[in-house]
Amino acid sequence: PARAGGSLEGRPHPLEAEQVLLRGCVLRNVAYVYGLVVYTGSETKVRVNQSDLRLKRARVESTINRNIVLLVLLLFAFSCSGAAGFAVWTEANYVGHDYLRFTAEGAVTVVGLLEKVGTFFLLNNAFVPVSLYVTMRIARTAQKFFLEWDLLIYHEEEDVVKATCGREGQFPASVRNMELNDELGQVSHVFSDKTG
Repeated sequence: PARAGGSLEGRPHPLEAEQVLLRGCVLRNVAYVYGLVVYTGSETKVRVNQSDLRLKRARVESTINRNIVLLVLLLFAFSCSGAAGFAVWTEANYVGHDYLRFTAEGAVTVVGLLEKVGTFFLLNNAFVPVSLYVTMRIARTAQKFFLEWDLLIYHEEEDVVKATCGREGQFPASVRNMELNDELGQVSHVFSDKTG
């Protein structure tokens, strides 16, 4: 393998794998360090394995997100049809109805029509169940606590517990991602190559 090196106090010093700290490593219990930055390119193992985090979402949440988008589009369509109905009714009935306070240029203007779309959108906003997300979050938080308290999914290694007087060897369930609670009971196949 190729060797990198540098000079310190006029003497050459080769760099090998034992002297390299990769990105993300932490060095402790030393008084001082001489450092040299080594750039090896973007095709190294650390750089290739570095990728953007992909959010894990339950199928239920993905379905709800699609349905919410559909409901918002339907609400917008209903708002537009309500504004169109308002325009048709007011054009037919604005003469002689002074209490409606229409302008002299006519009953319906483009700005007035856009205002009516917004008005209908706000009046019918309960059509979109925003509290559904809050309810799902509260339910998943409760499920997290029930999973962590469940003694049937508690693992204990008795030899380790006895050897350490109960300080180690107890492994309760730990929920690290509440987004996937819905997927727990849906495993139908487990494939194994019998190596472990």
